Amino acid sequence: MRRPVFRPRQVPGPSASVSLAMFPTDRLLRRVTRRSALADRPKRWAIGLCLIAGLLALPSLAAPGDKAAGDESVPKPAATLPTAGEVESRIKLTESATGLDEAAKGALLDAYRRTLAYLESTAKLTAKAAQFSKALEEAPIQSAKIRKQLADDTKDPGPPELAASSGLATDEIAQRLAKAQTAATQQETQIADLDKLIEASGSRPKEVRARIAELRRDQEKLDAEASKPASDQTSDLTQANGWALAAHRQAQLAEIRLLEQELASQGAREELYRAQRDQSIQTLRGIKDRQTQLEALQAERRKADAEQAQRATEAAQREAADKHPLVQQAVEQNAEITAALAHRAEQLAGYNDALAQIDRDRKRGDEDFRGARERV
Repeated sequence: MRRPVFRPRQVPGPSASVSLAMFPTDRLLRRVTRRSALADRPKRWAIGLCLIAGLLALPSLAAPGDKAAGDESVPKPAATLPTAGEVESRIKLTESATGLDEAAKGALLDAYRRTLAYLESTAKLTAKAAQFSKALEEAPIQSAKIRKQLADDTKDPGPPELAASSGLATDEIAQRLAKAQTAATQQETQIADLDKLIEASGSRPKEVRARIAELRRDQEKLDAEASKPASDQTSDLTQANGWALAAHRQAQLAEIRLLEQELASQGAREELYRAQRDQSIQTLRGIKDRQTQLEALQAERRKADAEQAQRATEAAQREAADKHPLVQQAVEQNAEITAALAHRAEQLAGYNDALAQIDRDRKRGDEDFRGARERV
């Protein structure tokens, strides 16, 4: 602050030329300066308070205008979305409305139906994201449990199927063999499905990240669409379009969260797939062993039945040697049938051996291919 300059009042008349040394100027100047500074201090406080109050008032003064402008020109999404049931009610009311022309009714129904579709999509995506989140927590526990069970099964393979099934009847052996073949087919299908999941895990992260980037670009487009001035439309249509826009954005956010959970749980899920595949391979190996043993037991039974039938036929031929020719003819036909059955049993045994060898070769090829793919 500039110091005030003390200017003594000039006295008119002859005494105007009196020297200033006659007045106590230094003391008077100090008094005037101190009083001026004290007098200006409240003014400075008042000015500062006014400036602060003015700055604080600027947002509140600008907000009403901005809000009004936004309400009139920009169809922003609704803060709270309706439920699917509420949207369905709006659709029914609009379909039954009589005071709307077809164009307005069609525009409303289109907006409501898009909103409903996005809400349903959000619910599905959210549920699937919860599954990935659950897998992130539970998959490591399941993998460890499967690995432990595989180790325990290796230590104790159980009793051989041939010894346990040696007292079975021929028909029951055939039934067990059919069940073993069905179980083997199921395990082979499961192994193939797990191989596909493991193979897809290698390229899936890149695809997921690309999809997330695409969704974020789409959200920017939706934001740009929301900032466009609204055309001439009714309040109901403005609200319906706002719902559709907000529901669309919500569905995209739900998909992004889903993909993020998929990425986060990928390692745990892939390890679980590998553990399940190893378990299925071990289970299939046990099924194939039982199947081989049952086929061997079945072949023995067929051979024994054929030999018994052959002995019975020979005995019948000896007894029919001195009987009527028709009886002898029937015995000869029976002998031919028995011989054919014995030959068929030998052929089936050979077929079973060939199929077992083919299966072993196929299994070896699958394991070699799987190992080469994992190395790559």
